Amino acid sequence: MSARLDDADVLSSFLRAVSHAPDGIAIIDNEQPVTYAQLEQRMRCVASALGPSPGTVGVLTARSAHTIAALLGVLAAGGAYCPIDPGFPEERIAGLIEAAECQALINSRPGTTRHAHGRSKAGDTPPLSPIPVFSPWPGGGLPIDGEAPVAARPEDPAYILFTSGSTGRPKPVVTPRRAIAAAATSLTGVLDVGSGDRVLQFASLNWDTCFEEILTALTCGATLVFDDDAYSGSFPRFLKMIDRYRISVLDLPTAFWHEFVTFLTEDAAAAPDSLRTMVIGGEAARPARLEDWRSLDGADGVRLINTYGCTETTLVTHAIDLYGPRADLSADPAVPLGRALPHVTERIGDDAELLIGGPSVALGYHGMPEATAMSFVTLDSERFFRTGDRVRRDTDGVVFHEGRLDDDIKVRGIRVSPGEVEAQLCGHPEVAAAAVVGTPVGDHTAMVAYVVPRGTADPAVLAPGILRHLRAHSPRHLVPARVTVVPERRWREAPARARRRRQATGGLRRTRRPAGARAGQGCLVRAPTNPTARAVPQRGSLGAPEAPRPVCRTGRPLSRRARRPRLEMSSLCRTGVADPDGVRGLAVKLTPRRHLVRGVGRRWRSGRRLWVGLWLAVGLVLGGFLGIKWLLAWCGIPHDGFPFLEFPGAWADDDQLREDSGRLQKVNTL
Repeated sequence: MSARLDDADVLSSFLRAVSHAPDGIAIIDNEQPVTYAQLEQRMRCVASALGPSPGTVGVLTARSAHTIAALLGVLAAGGAYCPIDPGFPEERIAGLIEAAECQALINSRPGTTRHAHGRSKAGDTPPLSPIPVFSPWPGGGLPIDGEAPVAARPEDPAYILFTSGSTGRPKPVVTPRRAIAAAATSLTGVLDVGSGDRVLQFASLNWDTCFEEILTALTCGATLVFDDDAYSGSFPRFLKMIDRYRISVLDLPTAFWHEFVTFLTEDAAAAPDSLRTMVIGGEAARPARLEDWRSLDGADGVRLINTYGCTETTLVTHAIDLYGPRADLSADPAVPLGRALPHVTERIGDDAELLIGGPSVALGYHGMPEATAMSFVTLDSERFFRTGDRVRRDTDGVVFHEGRLDDDIKVRGIRVSPGEVEAQLCGHPEVAAAAVVGTPVGDHTAMVAYVVPRGTADPAVLAPGILRHLRAHSPRHLVPARVTVVPERRWREAPARARRRRQATGGLRRTRRPAGARAGQGCLVRAPTNPTARAVPQRGSLGAPEAPRPVCRTGRPLSRRARRPRLEMSSLCRTGVADPDGVRGLAVKLTPRRHLVRGVGRRWRSGRRLWVGLWLAVGLVLGGFLGIKWLLAWCGIPHDGFPFLEFPGAWADDDQLREDSGRLQKVNTL
């Protein structure tokens, strides 16, 4: 193996930290210290066992130093690291291994063995050949001495992580080594992490947030801390753990930080005295919790940094100090996302969509060229990722979040596509249709699922059964907080205009949400049913295909009121329903009963509504004139002063009638 590495590579930064302080503590694993020299030796052993350029290597993660050794060892061998949660269902694990095309598997849990198999796409054929499984701990079958890291190009894949996909399949994001190097360098400068810091490893090891903790600590000579009390769910134990290890840098999901601040406020507790930097991110921070944090004793000495980033743009792209010694004071009451980091190229599209460019942009989705073309665009010879976030930017370059352009939901800091959850729901044999939306619950967003039962299933039994089904076949972040069963009767009573066709993929057909729409509310598009119908393209397509705007049957764009986002659900998830057009089922709108009554008027076409309105207006005018005339005559009120009420011969008084009668008699006599 060759020991030449790019100086900007994260592995080079780690080896420099080893050379500066080989006896320094790199990791504290539940009070068991691991020095930088020991961690380097484990890294070399893993790399030697894998061999040069091993391809994609799956790692069954555990919160321990073994997982860190596996990560560094895969990078040292020139491979791509792919973390896999061993708590996932077996079917999910096999699917991830197949999607990432893993060539080997590392089990980072001591004392356990497991056999990993890839599966064919058909799913019902015999498994493929088992892939090699390694164990990176002493006595786990690895060589005692390791070799030097191999040279790797900046464009070589560093890791593959999975994000939620609207088609029901998770999307494997391929991140190159130059992206992780650029992001880690910028983030280290923002957080100002040094050799004396202790960084808590809190984030899930299956998401890119964990690299914010791992790489910033191990490339700067700091200490990374693992402790089971951090994940116990008990805030008193969490605070004691921070005090015991003297944690100075905390990186927490915003939803967890909300609850942490609420606990400190209710208990009138102070911010931990060892804490120097608090990093939050994953979703928008609540202004009320920010005020609570500012009121805590000792919080003014802690840097509170809000961060923003996507898996496709590697770690963090925007950051800002919300409070503390370096706070960025602003008169805007909204909580900002932050300013772009030095390595980021930022643009705002015509739809106010945030576009991210620069060296940290991922290579794309492995094995999904169409999805890659939709999300990654080229502008002025530079690649950008379309975040789907609607933003605004003030004169100081600070970016503020204004909502989503799609229906993705942030659940505990994890981006979830409703389509993937709907596909899992429709895998239940008693579910005919399903829809998933996000709803605010306290200081976080929760997923709520609505399902239409197949046949005469008991809702009281079906809802718990669906949750058990999802827990057995889906990761925890894809399990809704609540399942509501919608009776078949309400489905059939839904207004006709609420019916929509479903796409061939089986998910809801959604458009980019108009401004002001809330996250988690579906906005569906009617599939054209006559030859004249057409989709009107959006302005500013940015060189990539756009989702069509909503159109009516004649092909005209729907009015702003008609495009208003509603809670709609599609029976694309209807299983076993044939359709000659290749599109299964119709959509059903989950509408409250009071809206069903009001929906009668809404079913009129715009032209019919106009003619009916004109006839009603004419009838009201004529009826008013006649009514006033009859009222005046009945009350005996003279109406000579109202010429517009006079009708010839219709309202003569008694004297006039007698005079006319006498004249008529004289004429008859003559």
